[in-house]
Amino acid sequence: MKVAFIVPYEGKKVYQQAYDQILSAIETNGGLVLSPEKTDEYGHALATGLPTHDLSRSHYEFIRKSIIDSDVVIVEASYEDFRVGHETTLALIYRKPVLVMAQHLDFGKFIYHPNLTGIHYYPTQVAQIIKDFLDAAISQPQQHPQARIPNTYHQPYKPVRKPKIIAVFGGIYADIFNKVSRIPRENEVSLSSDFKISLGGKATNAAVAMARLGNKVIMLGQLGHDSTAVDLEATLIYESINTDFISRNSAHPTGTVVLAVDKNAQYSTVVHEAANIQIELTHIDNFFKEIDHNTLKLDCLYLTLEAQPAAIDYIIREACKRNIFIFCDAAPHARPLNSQLLSLINIIAPNQIEAEAMTGIVVDDQAAAHQAAMDLTRKGARQTIITLGDQGVYWNSADSNSYCLPALPVKAIDEAGAGDAFRGAFISELLSSKNTINALRFGIRAGAFAVTRFGSYDSMPTHDELAFFKPAKHQPEQP
Repeated sequence: MKVAFIVPYEGKKVYQQAYDQILSAIETNGGLVLSPEKTDEYGHALATGLPTHDLSRSHYEFIRKSIIDSDVVIVEASYEDFRVGHETTLALIYRKPVLVMAQHLDFGKFIYHPNLTGIHYYPTQVAQIIKDFLDAAISQPQQHPQARIPNTYHQPYKPVRKPKIIAVFGGIYADIFNKVSRIPRENEVSLSSDFKISLGGKATNAAVAMARLGNKVIMLGQLGHDSTAVDLEATLIYESINTDFISRNSAHPTGTVVLAVDKNAQYSTVVHEAANIQIELTHIDNFFKEIDHNTLKLDCLYLTLEAQPAAIDYIIREACKRNIFIFCDAAPHARPLNSQLLSLINIIAPNQIEAEAMTGIVVDDQAAAHQAAMDLTRKGARQTIITLGDQGVYWNSADSNSYCLPALPVKAIDEAGAGDAFRGAFISELLSSKNTINALRFGIRAGAFAVTRFGSYDSMPTHDELAFFKPAKHQPEQP
């Protein structure tokens, strides 16, 4: 087995002994090391006396080639903050199983990918960790992106409260992110400076957020019969999300979302819905039969408007018959919600654009949000939450209570997925504490965290990450 072994150069001053231990463990277990630490080819390149810019290019080309040629990648990351490590991003793009080892942090808590294992280790554990990882990689072929090892080297997060059971109905997509200097105009070509493919879809992002916050999440939706579906389902399983109620459609491909994100964290989106809008009502019936037979109990149905209106109408009415708590993210605005369903939904949660589409009111500040929420109340809404981006969140209930909370001031990297993080965290906290204001505050914190990360799936937070997250001082709240 070929193993690309990567270490930070400056770390050699402190961690050379650990590097040597890992090298020895790889070779003891039959691994062929591809690394500047061991490969003559790299030394020959350095000895050619290339100019500095060519030498740097040669360095990174060698690492890229090592990753491509390898079966697995091992990174020792004790020396530096690894969350922006381009080598591992490259390895994941090439679908290589990656082991990230560090003596101070478990980077598995910060990077979520079905091909990545993060371990906080002690030097005495090196031999066993390497053996376990290589054995797992051999036993699980690379075409199935699950070559991971059980992480028994640290105590995982355990939620204090009893997990809630939440069914999520909506789109399951492959998100394709490109980072650009500005959003391209019509017929314009923009060059991307960064690129990422990950699990996506508004409902799926929220499902990941709720699962990472300790809930038992069931995904209800549809994929195609293609390799993309295999990768997405594997990622959902890795996130401990139940996939028993995801159907496959052989006539339509798995849905995709292509996003361009600019330097101001603004984005444009192109969606190919594909299998997501082909789900049949009989599939929804099979889900409710499990509830009727008492083999499945729910605390909440979380849904988006990503499916066809007929399916949305049907699942809301069936859930209401069974007195299931319903939370609806009113996205996308291109697929309007039948206003007759508002009275059946416990909480409706549009953003500014969606609120305008539902009411005809331009929602550009908190006063306009209040007008839009009151219009939705007159149409039957019980509770309304309108997200206002950097202006915060407006909440209103049918009994005339309302509340505004400001956003947390942070430096935004990518705003895509922030609303999903907010809503997933909000409903997670609301179901546990039954306190709407606390749930709004928790959701705002999750949304603020999400905009500081590139990509949607990767920015859904855990409790540990939200505890670690330190935004600027909160602004005064407006009752």
